[in-house]
Amino acid sequence: MDGLAAEEQTLRAFVDRARRDRLASVVRTKKRYRELEGVLSHGHPWDERYVTALAADEQNPRAVEARLRALGAPESCHVLGGADGIDGADLPLREALEKIVGSSMGALVICIPGRLAYHEGEERHDRNLLSR
Repeated sequence: MDGLAAEEQTLRAFVDRARRDRLASVVRTKKRYRELEGVLSHGHPWDERYVTALAADEQNPRAVEARLRALGAPESCHVLGGADGIDGADLPLREALEKIVGSSMGALVICIPGRLAYHEGEERHDRNLLSR
């Protein structure tokens, strides 16, 4: 599966019903991509049924990796958002988490498209596992 398809599938699976179609379609139109970056950084568009907020002691790369692995995360992932140079990249899971966890830059680490991801918002409390 290509990166754009993984992004779209994951957003369709986890974004709340009211915003799902709009945000999922944004990945295909770079013109409105800034809207999506803003939502990842400042918003919480997730369907609450699939969100697990991480406790303060779990907000480090190793703890997040352990939680994701326990849910079936593979060795590599796809990144949506984050720091320059990693948006749209396919990376080893550990490397992606080391770059993203604690960065306070809006990002989505897609482990299994539509089934398992990690969301990092700008606020310390906005770090979530997304699973279905």
